[in-house]
Amino acid sequence: MTGAQMTRAVQSLPLAVRPRRNFGASLPFGYWKRRRMAVALLMLTHIPVIAWAAHRAPVVSFALSAGFFAWIWTLARTRALRGWSVRLPAEVIADQLRVLLLVGLPACTLAWATGEPVWLPLFLQAITFAALAGQALFFRGKPASWVRILGSPSNLGAAVGTFDQCLDLLGHAGCRFAPFRADRPEPEAWERRIRAWLERGETVLVLEPQLRDMALRLRPAGDVIIGDDCLLFASMARPAGPITNMILDWLNRAIAFVATLTMWPLVLGVAALIKLDDGGPVFFSQERVGLHGAIFTVYKFRTMSVQADKYGESPRGDFDPRVTRVGRWMRRLSLDEFPQLVNVLLGQMRLVGPRPEMPFIVEDYDQRQQQRLTVKPGITGLWQVSPHRNDPIHEHIEYDLAYIAHRGPILDLALIIATLGLANRSGA
Repeated sequence: MTGAQMTRAVQSLPLAVRPRRNFGASLPFGYWKRRRMAVALLMLTHIPVIAWAAHRAPVVSFALSAGFFAWIWTLARTRALRGWSVRLPAEVIADQLRVLLLVGLPACTLAWATGEPVWLPLFLQAITFAALAGQALFFRGKPASWVRILGSPSNLGAAVGTFDQCLDLLGHAGCRFAPFRADRPEPEAWERRIRAWLERGETVLVLEPQLRDMALRLRPAGDVIIGDDCLLFASMARPAGPITNMILDWLNRAIAFVATLTMWPLVLGVAALIKLDDGGPVFFSQERVGLHGAIFTVYKFRTMSVQADKYGESPRGDFDPRVTRVGRWMRRLSLDEFPQLVNVLLGQMRLVGPRPEMPFIVEDYDQRQQQRLTVKPGITGLWQVSPHRNDPIHEHIEYDLAYIAHRGPILDLALIIATLGLANRSGA
């Protein structure tokens, strides 16, 4: 095999954790190309606005210039651009939201304190975040090389606990394991190996706690991430508490209320199309299991024929004969979920959380799966923006367990943004 053939073979390896059918899926985006693209987007959004503000609001222009370098420094020093081969788009967007707050709040505060227009930094930070979120959703690309997994997930107390789950999540062809012996750590030898892997453009996922400090030290050399950088591999020892639950309840209800007020013309249009399609009922209701096993009625727009079994298996694709003509594009755009905003306003669901299952499925839950019932179910979640979103929910419990342990306002907002961005893709 020639060098060119080997390069093409390496670049064709599948990337499991990415949005499917995106615009950048055919491009081999490694870590350094990802950084260059992010810097180009920052320049594209910042330089015109800074130049326009230089003569009109000098103080704001100075703050925006400082914010530009703060974005670059923060993206380079944090995990926001790292490990896209093993991290979901929503995780990346959550990191970008944290940087947005870190950079945007001081600029807006300075503009307000000096009497300058606050809308200018708000506008700039908004378009900057939109550009970087678009990169995370649509220009993830294929991996430049393999993912090297160093250590075992079994001792992390994380949602992913076995190597088999690692293979399932990351793809059998794209993973290489590097066994670590705790009785023979050999830190110098491991450092040489990691540097060699990074020089070949590989992503190194370090799960071994003994090598954590070394991994952090080697970050400037390439795409190195540790278990705590990934929701699926981060420890679940300190789950969110009651205060977080209260904040999430109010945040989700507020967003649902605003969406209900602003989207009613779309609701009327969808309802009319469903009625004109086959003359059947507009809405579909079904019993589902919620918080602590409580039974409630979930509402959706009807996407299947009236004769379809109410509690039958969910359609796996657009060509299921039970799905109506209007139902196909509704499911593709996730518009059938819109009536569940009523469930959110009633406090039975949240916008983000584990999907509610039917009672007969919950009856067969094991002890691990029962943990899904410790939080309110949601319309979207980690599973819905994962590459396994077309599989049965209960077969990939690791996504729900990771969300339950690490849930919070920023992650919820990131999942809502990722869901909207992936709504026109299969299974989203």
